[in-house]
Amino acid sequence: MNEIKEQTVELFITGRVQRVGYRNFSKHCAITCSISGWTENLPDGRVHIIAKGQISDIEAFIERLWAPGDPVIRVSDIAIHPVDMEVSPGFFINSSKPPADEMQAKMDLIIEYFREVVKTQKKMVEKIEDLAEELRQIKK
Repeated sequence: MNEIKEQTVELFITGRVQRVGYRNFSKHCAITCSISGWTENLPDGRVHIIAKGQISDIEAFIERLWAPGDPVIRVSDIAIHPVDMEVSPGFFINSSKPPADEMQAKMDLIIEYFREVVKTQKKMVEKIEDLAEELRQIKK
């Protein structure tokens, strides 16, 4: 009989992983990879994850956690430690803040990113206008 091997690991993710939606990102990765566990922000700026699943699923989950190509998340290190603990089915986001404070922090972050998008867009419009002027000069 082929026994399915499961493991539980504790992960510490370092980099730009707070205030960038990393806990929600990790939850999506966990659900995609059939992982149970939870995630939380740590006071030192890291994200802490407990993950339980089949070994191949854990490996796929950790690979996704590097967030390659994400425009705002920047993972610089993932420390992995096997642990022996009970993990409930499902994957949860733990928050040390009351829900209203958590929502306000997310709204503040959305506004901050929106401002950056608008700044970038203005710079792009200026460059397009400059190029259009150069083309008009060439045509003359």
